[in-house]
Amino acid sequence: MSIIDNTINERSEPTKEEKVERAVKRIKVKSTETLYGLIGTYQELTKVVWANPQGLTPQEVLDGLGSDATSLFQLAKVLVTTVNTVQPNTLSANHPNSLTFNEDGTVTVGEPV
Repeated sequence: MSIIDNTINERSEPTKEEKVERAVKRIKVKSTETLYGLIGTYQELTKVVWANPQGLTPQEVLDGLGSDATSLFQLAKVLVTTVNTVQPNTLSANHPNSLTFNEDGTVTVGEPV
C-alpha cells in the first residue's frame, strides 16, 4: 500500500456526456452572468438619473447628455424588454416624472406622475 496515487496524473478524454455537461454548464453560467449584468446596468443608469449620488437633478443629468439623452431612454427600453422577455416583471420602465422627448434628442423632465 502507498500514500502515492499514481493515477492522479493520468488524464483521460472526457466522455461525450461530460463534454455536453460542461457545455451546458458554461452556457447557463454565461447566460446568468449576462442577465444579471444587464439588470445591474439598468439599475445603475436609472440611479444616475433619478437618484444621482452626486446630488444632481434628473434634468441636470439629462442636460449634460444633450442630444444623446433620448438615446439613454431608448437603451433603457431595450434593456427592460430584453430582461423581461427572459425573466418577466424584473424591470420597470416607469419613471417618477413625465418626460418630453424633443426633436433634437434632448429630454425635458416634467411633473411627477
